[in-house]
Amino acid sequence: EQPIRDNLEAIEHQSREAERMQRIVAVLRPEVERTVEKLFGLTFFLDKPTPARLSRWRAKAQQAAAERAGYAFHGYAQAKFNGIVERLAQLIHRATPGRISLSTLHVSNRLHAELTARGLEQLVTAKGAATLGTIAFFRQHDLAFRVRRLRLLARRLTREWEDDPEIKPAAREAAHEAIYKALALLFEHEGVTTLGEDFPEIAGRALEDPWGVLQTIGERRGLAALDEEVDRLLSDALMEMPDRLRRRMLLAYLGFPFYDVVTLPLLRNEGLTEFDPIKVDRISPDDATSIREGGAAATLRGIEFYHFGAFFSRAYRENDYLWGRLHGAERMIDLVCSTVDHAPDITTCRTLKRAAFLAILDEEQNRLRADPGLLDRLRTEVMERLG
Repeated sequence: EQPIRDNLEAIEHQSREAERMQRIVAVLRPEVERTVEKLFGLTFFLDKPTPARLSRWRAKAQQAAAERAGYAFHGYAQAKFNGIVERLAQLIHRATPGRISLSTLHVSNRLHAELTARGLEQLVTAKGAATLGTIAFFRQHDLAFRVRRLRLLARRLTREWEDDPEIKPAAREAAHEAIYKALALLFEHEGVTTLGEDFPEIAGRALEDPWGVLQTIGERRGLAALDEEVDRLLSDALMEMPDRLRRRMLLAYLGFPFYDVVTLPLLRNEGLTEFDPIKVDRISPDDATSIREGGAAATLRGIEFYHFGAFFSRAYRENDYLWGRLHGAERMIDLVCSTVDHAPDITTCRTLKRAAFLAILDEEQNRLRADPGLLDRLRTEVMERLG
């Protein structure tokens, strides 16, 4: 009877896609890391990662990924290009609310036409590399690629390297801090606010002067300058990292273009930003059965009289309020126990629930008075089921 089935099915489909992408990346990783090591040489990891070096290494890795992709790079370049244009159209549309003529579709079509007229209909050369115009366009406007690359580093730190005993938590935290500072810089430039107070007026001319609007966005975002700042943040952090963590970070960072070439077309421009399956948990009396089986029918009184029962009785309202606290506490503990990497055993979870239930009952002892025996009865049930 819940009107969310379609949403849950959509989430399930997205999660299956994410799991599929995780498997693809896991298979790719050994080859990507071997390619990066061969591209830069084993002594490369001994070099100090200064901002200038990081910039050169990044450019070299991106060029190598394009060359090794072969014909697949054509599809990748088109996916990148169309995704950038679509995001730019959305940005212009957000900056001009209420302008029917500036719908995302109209703006996107106009931008495509303008860029085609300026020679960007051919994104890749006969040798399979990006054209100079394509490279310039991507450098000026491809904010999403930069975000995806940093998110890959954040994901690896959070999900995959936590159990390595040779990487101390303090080193991971310092790396996290640098990555999230860099991401924050990029996120600041995703919206309209950093483009200036006059940008809505400029964006309003998108259909008449699309190139001028694009140039304004590129100049005011200043992604090239942001790259320098991000390089400085990352290089400073890399210099302070232990060798093992620095090596892993560089392999992931410089290997990102190789992953992106494969995954971006498959994920319809989402790339590596959506690789995590979504877990859905419900908070419902039907899922909280540690104290009493039977769900809502066995615990709640407000469901009587066609769900109007609690309107007629304070005792019913107090009963349902108390069960709401108990059920909520139980589901929160279930969520935590099911989420942590090394899930606690059943006995530990039961002990946590018993402590939470008793704390709630103690806290409500002098508040809920409509049914004098309610709290004592529930305390007895808790001890019998969980004691």
